[in-house]
Formats: sequence, C-alpha cells, structure tokens
Amino acid sequence: MVIINVALLGPKDSVIEDAGHKVKSLQNQTNKINTFCFHETKSLMEQILNFDIVAVSDDVFKIELPRLQEVLIEQSQALIRERRIVITNLKFPLDESTIQKWFDELGLIEKVLAIPIHNGMKHEKISDIVYFEYSNRKVYVKTTLNYYETKLKMRDVRLNVENFYFEPPYVSFVVNLNWVECIGSKEIVMKNGNVIPLSQKKAHTFRKAFSAFLSSLY
Repeated sequence: MVIINVALLGPKDSVIEDAGHKVKSLQNQTNKINTFCFHETKSLMEQILNFDIVAVSDDVFKIELPRLQEVLIEQSQALIRERRIVITNLKFPLDESTIQKWFDELGLIEKVLAIPIHNGMKHEKISDIVYFEYSNRKVYVKTTLNYYETKLKMRDVRLNVENFYFEPPYVSFVVNLNWVECIGSKEIVMKNGNVIPLSQKKAHTFRKAFSAFLSSLY
C-alpha cells in the first residue's frame, strides 16, 4: 500500500477542511491518504518534509510559493533519494480530476529499465540505478545491490535514460542525478559513497542539469 501525506494550507477553516475530506475520499485499497490542514505557513514550513503533496489556497498561492520553495531548497540534502514533493495551488471548487493530477505528478508508478545481459535481461527500477560505467570496452551498471556487465553500448544507455534524470559527468559515466550527494570541482560524490570524476568539458552542463533536477523536486 502507498501512503500519501497531503498538506492543505489556507486561511479559511471550513473550506480547507472540506477540501481535506474530498482528497481523503479518493483513498482506496492501494493507497492510504492522510490529510493535514494548516492555517499558518510557519507551522507548515517546519513540517514540510513530512508531506508528499502541499496544496496552497489559490488566494495566497503566489505569496506563499516562494517561501515554501526556499525552505525546500535549504533542506534539499535532507530529502530522501528519489523523493518528490509536489507543491500546487488549491482552487475551488475542488474536483476529483484535479486531485488525481496531483497524485500523477508524484510518479507513484515505479519506472523500470530493461537491461540486456549475457544470458538474458534484467529489469531494474530506475530509482535503484546509481550509474552506468564504460570500462575495458564494456558497459557496466551499478545498482543499489549489484555491479554487473551489460550488453549495452554507451549510446544505448544515453537513449534509454534520456527521459529520466541521468547525465554524464565524464565520458565513461552516466549517473542518476537522484543519487548525487554533492558536486566538487573535479569529482562528484554519490549518496552510496562512490566518487566519480567530473570533466572540465562536461562540468557546466552537468551542474545545469543537476540544478534543473533539484528544481523539479519542488
């Protein structure tokens, strides 16, 4: 079962509570929805990492959005790998199709990549792939649990992951931006402790891609 925590921020008690009941009504056998109503931004900001969706009343959305985004950027290192927090405006009347769009933005369906290997195929969750590496004329994949040889070529890797947040920091690597812990002047450190070289030629593009990735989380 998927548990979804939804924060609702707005100045009017009854309206926000009614919205909470409507959101919770979409709960079913495959997901559990917890709703929390806030009338003060400060309280929400202190707890924001506990939520998957933050819906802000439309009449204060433009004012509160920059403040919430700033808090998330400050706390980006505390976000769990592949975690996504959706901030959206709460317009009334609230209908089910709008709520469903919020859930769709979370990307709750896990994406899987089929990877050809010597004796068949392996299917890996995108979130479990740390990086691909070209070494000794072969392409290897590093996952949360394994490191193994594939039958891919690097051009195949780039094509297969072009719709996901992967970027090459060096000619022989393509890394999952979800796994990047920090970027140095000549190397990047991954959240599993691996250190990967960062070439001068690719540094600007890589940093730009990583910034875009961080922005997509909010």
